[in-house]
Amino acid sequence: MDEMGHLRRLQCGARWGVVLTETGLRSMLLEELFTVWVRFVYLIAGMKNALAADHAVTSTIAVRGENSQELTPFKAQFVLEAHRRFLIS
Repeated sequence: MDEMGHLRRLQCGARWGVVLTETGLRSMLLEELFTVWVRFVYLIAGMKNALAADHAVTSTIAVRGENSQELTPFKAQFVLEAHRRFLIS
């Protein structure tokens, strides 16, 4: 896993801004925006790590005697499930 370092909680007081959301424009406190951004960064780091682990499976030997570079039905199913999980996340 990647280490991002230490984050301290910002104390922005009543500062706010306007943000674009799925439902349109809305006002948001700067502290709340920072919290959303940190969660997003954690999600991206987690997805990156999961993707690297998923792709590592495709280059390993899952069944004795198979070629590690061959895309077997098991590996193909695993890759499809990883892709679906990526789309949902």
